[in-house]
Parts: sequence; C-alpha cells; structure tokens
Amino acid sequence: TPKTGLLLLALLLSTFSLPAMSAMQGFPECDAMSIGGPCAPLMPSISQVERSGTSINLQWQANSSYDYFLFGKSVNGSWEADQSVVYLSTSVSVQRGNSYAFRLAACSYMHGCGSYTHTNTIQVPLLTAPAITSVSNSGLTLTANWGSSAEATRYEVQARTNGSWGSIINRGTTRNYSLAGIRGSRYAFRVRACDSSGCSPFSSISSEVVILTLATPQAPTISNSVFTVTANWTSISGAARYDVQVRTNSGTWSGTINKNVDLNHSVTGVRGNSYSFRVRACDSFGCTGYSAASSAFGIPSLATPSRPSVTNSNLSLTATWGTVTGANNYDVQVSTNGSWGTAISKGVTTNHTNLGTRGRTYAYRVRACDGFGCTNYSSASTALAIPSLAVAPRPTVSASGFDLTASWGAIAGASQYEVQVSTNGTWATAVSTGLTPIFEITGVRGSTYIFRVSACDGFGCTSYSTASIAFSVPTLAVAPKPTVVSSGLSLTTSWGPVSGASKYEIQVSTNGVWSAAVNKGTTRTHTITGVRGNIYAYRVRACDSFDCTNYSTVSTAINLPTLGAAPRPAVSSSGLELTASWGAVSGASEYEIQVSTNGTWGEPINTGATPTYKISGVRGSTYAYRVRACDSFGCSNYSTVSNVQSVPTLAVAPKPTVTSSDLALTASWGPVAGANYYDIQVSTNGTWAQAINTGITRTHTITAARGSAYAFRVRACDSFGCSNYSTVSNALSVPTLAVPSTPTVVVSGLSLTASWGVVSGASRYEIQVGTNGTWADPINTGTTRSHSITGARGSTYTYRVMACDSYGCTAYSPVSNGVTPPDLAGPAALTIISSELNVELSWGAVVDAERYEIQIHSGGSWGSVINRSANRNYAFEGAVGTSYKFRVRACDTPTCSAFSESGTITISQLSPPTVASEDTSGGGARLVSLSSGTNGAVIRYTLDDSPVTAASAVYTHPLMIRTGIIRAKAYHEDWVASDERRVVLSLSGDPDSTVIFIHVDILGSVIGETDSEGKLIRVKEYKPFGERKEEQ
Repeated sequence: TPKTGLLLLALLLSTFSLPAMSAMQGFPECDAMSIGGPCAPLMPSISQVERSGTSINLQWQANSSYDYFLFGKSVNGSWEADQSVVYLSTSVSVQRGNSYAFRLAACSYMHGCGSYTHTNTIQVPLLTAPAITSVSNSGLTLTANWGSSAEATRYEVQARTNGSWGSIINRGTTRNYSLAGIRGSRYAFRVRACDSSGCSPFSSISSEVVILTLATPQAPTISNSVFTVTANWTSISGAARYDVQVRTNSGTWSGTINKNVDLNHSVTGVRGNSYSFRVRACDSFGCTGYSAASSAFGIPSLATPSRPSVTNSNLSLTATWGTVTGANNYDVQVSTNGSWGTAISKGVTTNHTNLGTRGRTYAYRVRACDGFGCTNYSSASTALAIPSLAVAPRPTVSASGFDLTASWGAIAGASQYEVQVSTNGTWATAVSTGLTPIFEITGVRGSTYIFRVSACDGFGCTSYSTASIAFSVPTLAVAPKPTVVSSGLSLTTSWGPVSGASKYEIQVSTNGVWSAAVNKGTTRTHTITGVRGNIYAYRVRACDSFDCTNYSTVSTAINLPTLGAAPRPAVSSSGLELTASWGAVSGASEYEIQVSTNGTWGEPINTGATPTYKISGVRGSTYAYRVRACDSFGCSNYSTVSNVQSVPTLAVAPKPTVTSSDLALTASWGPVAGANYYDIQVSTNGTWAQAINTGITRTHTITAARGSAYAFRVRACDSFGCSNYSTVSNALSVPTLAVPSTPTVVVSGLSLTASWGVVSGASRYEIQVGTNGTWADPINTGTTRSHSITGARGSTYTYRVMACDSYGCTAYSPVSNGVTPPDLAGPAALTIISSELNVELSWGAVVDAERYEIQIHSGGSWGSVINRSANRNYAFEGAVGTSYKFRVRACDTPTCSAFSESGTITISQLSPPTVASEDTSGGGARLVSLSSGTNGAVIRYTLDDSPVTAASAVYTHPLMIRTGIIRAKAYHEDWVASDERRVVLSLSGDPDSTVIFIHVDILGSVIGETDSEGKLIRVKEYKPFGERKEEQ
C-alpha cells in the first residue's frame, strides 16, 4: 500500500547518510496529528546537555511525526555543516579551550524540517597545573605532594637533580612521588595535569631541598665518676642528633640510644665489667656509619654481704651481718610492711638497731661500699612482725540543735581514742577523748560534718575507722545586690531584706581595695563622703546569731570625677629675671606655685588664675618650680618639677686626668658649675699649642706619636668669660716599639707551628695565618711567641706577626716562607684471600688516615667507592669464573691519597671427578676408581645415592662396589667445589655404565640431572613453601 511503501522507504533511508536539509525547507511547521495536513514536524525538546571531560552528551524528545533529525555544532561561534541523525541522543568529542553550541531540527521525508532548537553555549576549560603543596623526607627518601586539578585523569611529574631535569614520570591519579636522595645533592620538583586530550603547563617549581654531606664522628673519649662511665665526642657540622651504642666486656653492641644534640652519654657501670662506646651523627636525612670504638673502661668487683640475722628485745630490733673484704662502709635498708626505706650509712659497723611499731612487719638488707660505689643489696632478712591493735568501729552521729555528738563501740586493749572531724571535706587535727567513746562539737550553718576515730595504746594508734554518715547544718540566704545613689560627693547604698537575718555587714571598695566590714544592725542603708578621682563599689552580707552569709553581688561602681594635675612649668630667663609659666587646667579656678632655691622648697604662692610667676635670681643659686591646680573642692597633686635653672658662679676647672687607648690620649676633667664651654691646651715635649674650644664636652682626644711626651691644661667659660687655666695634668710619655722578626715555621704531619723572637716592651702579639694567599683574621697570642694550627693537605700556609703594648700595635713583620703539609701516603701490603666463593681483602695501616675507601674491579670496570671507615679489611661473595682485583686509598677529613692497586684473583670451579670401573667378579661387583685433574683436590663420595657433602667419605683408594650407584664430588681449598657426578653401574657383567651428571645449587641441594651428552633428564620443581603432605 502507499503507507507501507512510505514506511519501507523511511527504513531504507535511515540506514544511509542523508544530505543535510536546512530548517523550514518544504511545508510550514504545524501539528500534523491534530490538523491532519501535510506539515513539517514540531521542534524537538532537548532534555539533556551534559559534559564529561572532553565529551558532550545530548538527549532530546520529539513527537512521532519525525523520520530523522538535522544536528548542527558551533565551535567558538562558527557553525559547522549539519549532520543527519535518526536516534534521540548523540555524543560529541570536544577540545579543551573551545566553546560549543548545538542546534537540532526534526524532519520528515515528505514534509521537510521544522525549526531549530538551540542549546546554550558550553565552555570546555583548559586543564590547570596543580600546585605542589609540600616536599617532605623520610631519611633520604624525598616525597613531593601536590593538590588535585579539576578533570585531570593522570598527573606527570619531573624531578630536578643538581639543576638537571630528569625523565617525565606518569603517576596516574596518584598525587605524590618519591625518590631516593643522595647526600651532597639538590632536588626540586614540578608537576602537570593531563587527560586524553593533552596536558596542562608544568606547575611552579617546588622549593629546592638540599641534602648536606655528614662526616663520621671520631672515636669517643672516656671519663668516669665512681660507677658513672661517660663517653664524650666532638660535634659534627650539620648533625641534628647523635646515636650512641654501648658494649659491655667483649659482648655485642647495645641498641641505638638517641642523644639528640648532647655530646656525651653516661652509663651506670657494674662491677667486674668493662665498657666501650661508639657514636654516629644523624640529620633529618639519615645517619653516618658508627665511629671507631672508644677504649674500654673497667670497674673492679666487690662481694655482696651475707643475709642479715635479726634479734629483738621488746620493740628494739637489731640486724647483724658479716664483714666483706675491701668494704669501707655498709648501707642498710629497713623494710616496713614491704616498703623499703632510705639507705642508712653505718660506716664499718656491722649491725643496726631501730624501734618497731605495732601492726607492722620489718625486714633488713645490706650492701657493701668502697671508693667506686656499692654492691647490690643482700638477700632480705627473715621478716619480723609486731602484732596490731583492732580498728575502731564506724562512729554514729546524733544532733540536738547545733550540738553534734559522735559515739562508737569500745576496743579491747585501747588506752585512749583520737577523733577527727571533716568540715566540708577537710579533716581537722585529731583530738584525744581518753577512754570516753564520745565526742561533741557545735555545728556551723552551711557546713557538712563527718567523723572518724582511731584506737590507741602505749605503742601507738590504729588506722582510722570508716567515716560516719555526713551531717549538714542549714545555711542562710545571700543578701541581694546593693543599689547606690549619689548626691554630690555623698554616696548612699541600700539593699533588700533577708529572711531570718538579725544584722547586716557592709564592705566598701575604693579603687578595688575592700575596707573592713561595717556592722549596720538591722539598718539596710549606708552613706559615705567620696573623694575625687576614686571609684567606689559595695557588697553586703546577712547574719544571724550563728554566722554570716557570703557577700552579695558587687554593686554597680560609682566613679567621682578628678581634677587634672597642672602641666610641668617651663622656665625662661632674661638676665637674672626668671619666669615660670604653665598651661591652663580645665576646671581650675586658681593655681599654687612652689619655688625651690638650692633644693629647699618655699611656701606655696597663690597666683590666682594667672599661669605665670617671676622672681629675681642670685648668682650661685639654683631654682626649680612646681605648680598645682585648685577648685572649690581642693587642689591637685603638684606637677612634675621644672628644669633646674642656675645663676652661675664660675670656678677654675679641675686638673685634667689623662688616659690612653693604643695611641689615642684622652684628657678629661670634672664639671664646672655654670660653664657653657671649655678651652684646652696640649703641651708636646714642653711646647703649648693654641687653645681648642671643646664646647660643653669635658674630654679631648689626640693621636700621640711614639717617643713624645704630652701634658694638658683646661679652663671653664660662660657668656661672661673664662677662668684661669687649671693645674697642668701629669705628663704622659709614649714609648717606642720594634717590629717583630720574620716568623719561622715547623711542620709535623698536619701540625704547623710558627714562632718568633721577643720584642722589648711588647705586652702581647697578634699573628695572621695566610692560606693559599688569603689572610685570616688576626689572633691574639698574649705573651706566647708561638702559634699552632692543623693544616690541610695540598694547602700552602704563611705567617706574619705584630707586637703590641697598651698604646697599640706595630706594623706586621716580614712574611714567613710558605709551607705545605705532606700528602697522605697510599695503603701498602694489599692482600687477597679466597675460600670457595668467599673473598677477603686486607691492607696495611696509613699514618694520619681517618678512613679507607675501596673499589672492586670485575667485568671490565671499577665498582662504586665503598667507605670502610677505620676498618682495614673487606669481605664479599664472588661468582665462579669471574676475575677480581681491588684498589684502596687512605683519607682524612679534607683529602684522600692516590689508590693502591692489588693483583688479580679468579674464582674457578673444579671439574667433576672421573669415574672408572672394572668388572672383577663376572657381574657380582665392580672395582671403581675416582680421579681429579687438579693437584691437591680431595674427592668425597657416597654409595647410597645420597647427595655428596663436605662431610661425606674421602676417597683414598679404589672401591669394590656391590651397589649400583656412586656419587662423587671434588674439593680444594683454593677452588669452588665441582658439580656432583652420579654414575649408575651395571653389575650384570656388562662393562658399560650409565653416566648421569647431578646439578646442585650453592647450598648443595639437587636442582637437576643431565646425561653424558648433556641432555636434560629431570628438573626439580621449586616450591618456596615446601611440599604439601596433607590437607588440614
């Protein structure tokens, strides 16, 4: 039919790519289902636009009148050609950094396409580089951590070592990266975020991590104080802590002890033992090897005393013990009820007496002591118990008003009772009631009482009984917060009534300090007269005939205004007329001023409201002023005193004193009252120079010349003129001083000592050391005319020296000849010893060497340098068929010697033994001979088909064998043992035999078998967890 034909056409076309049609092509848009006309489909409804990384997924809905859709894509605002789609969804791959929009129109084959439906624009962002959040370390392992980056599917990281970037490493989604650092290197990191479309730029480079080198400490030195043995060592540059180990006698080293930055470690020694120490330096990246061991320190033995014996007389207990040879003192301890007391020194006495107590058990132990310390305590003596007295029963409490009575039952044997009272949780001092089992007290309001009792006889008292039931006395309510009303300086406080109160007590706080309580009886008001500048507050408490309550809440504070103090007066002069003036004070109605003449204050003078005051001064007097402000309530405190104003007399300057510092001569003199400048004259070798004005400075300094004599005189001046010159100072002569001679230098190993001749008059010397042409800072040697240093190999040292006295120093002497410490010698007597696969290397000692470094040559190249510290040997396991040689060099802190090289050694394996057999009995037995092609080889064998070991039988002569199998193996002290040869013998008369080669590993375990032509017969399966024998 036509409808069926259209459906088939639609299905056929849906399987092919259709050419694009623009929207609105064909018929106008309408709802064909409701109208029934030939119209284009309605616009589809886009129900989902969702981006996931670099993919955008779209879904839409449409009515049933469509046959296909036109789908369009816009990239950064530019539309691409539409595509035909027949489904209700599609997925589009996109690129980061672009913006996208989409459009969709529904179409039919007969009526064309409807209008477009458009999406909003979608921005696909670029990946951003993550930030490196931290670079941490655990030992030499460095770990870089970074934050997340939105939409990244993996991260790539690069490490920089000593300025060079390494390979880029894919870390997947892991946001950290670790590497093993090397001392003496610098490291930094950078990272970038990636997905399937590419990667972001690299992040900022992390802060650089520097792993410093760290030297191995020298062997510790040992000191002791009695049993305390202390190891000391020198600090290592860069070390953050030190680890120390202790060895007792010739035993093993202890566990590592962390000493932080301490440079010593102490142990408590044990008699008969010796102690050694070694130390290593550590920083945040790890630790060095251990130092050489210290010398051993030993402590002599001392016998432990025998077990004490104990006797008693009544409560007097005496412990006695035997004498210990070598002891000069005994310490005894007494155990009371299982608790040992403080040790008691008995000198050389071998007994101890103490007084026992009922209800306690005593024991004794003793130790012997000498100049080094004390032994362990002896075995404890047999315990001695003293019988007890029964504990009193729990008291019962009764009350009559505020009278409380505690009573309890009698205790047999008690001669008296002691009772304690707890008031609000605090126990009072015990009170004796004699033999009366009753105790009475008067209770206090607001308190809780508990009683306990102890029974006593002539030997003491028992522990306290169980406490009685608590008994409480009712309290009285706290008074309400007072209110305060002021009228001028009159302050009145009042408060509400308290039920049951018979009186009230009030306290007044003045500027935070509470006064004594005032009893107001039943009156509930209180009035005071306040003082300006003070702050007042009140609190009150209610009382009855028994007691008073706590104080009420503090009232609101009342602050009475103050009157400001007058400012400090300023003083001016005009001739002998002196005028004091000051600033006005707010609220002041008048001022009072005091004048001090030569330190004595006159009577106050009222200036009214005028803030100035004048007087006429007198020469030789000093004046000062102070002022206070006043109003109708009184006056303020006096102001700060004004500057002192003097009307000068002018005295002759005192005789100058002269001091020297190097060649600087300084004259100084005492002050002259009234002087406002000074003139000084200097005499050089008896000739006075022109006067110099020093202003108000009372010192003058010149630079002297050696061999000259100097003197000084001074005069005082003011605006009216100058005094006569002072008495001339003492003359000061500056001696001459010669330049030292050229230093001579003596070299001993790395020790360099410079010395020089004496200089007459020198009180000290200063020397400079030049290293490779660079002078160090001068060193003061005092009067010592020599100086020693420890030099560095390969460096050249020179010296120069100058002489000094109290006036300064000469020029430097001529420079000494340059000296260079000798190079470190290379190790000698290199030796290689091998046994089987074990190779041991050794070499001779080198003077001044602190450590040795070794390299092993195999496979055509030298291996890494190995630091052996102070050890002069090295052992390792070699490989069959490999040749080895080694070289070693000696090192101290700055340098190393040239390498010394050994001969070559090759590790060889013996060939399997040869097995020859001869039929001697026509089939019943065979005569078997074993031989090796290596001189000195030992052949071992078995006849029970078990593997050959180093403990198997040794072949010495031909064997008559009646079994069918022999196994043999060759051994030699300079060779690796051969593979095992296994031979199955034919005992039926056939002279032929079957040869089987047994292959073993280095431990002798069989791992396979081959025939005489090398063909594999069987291989043993390796099972790392053994054979399973049965299911459990």
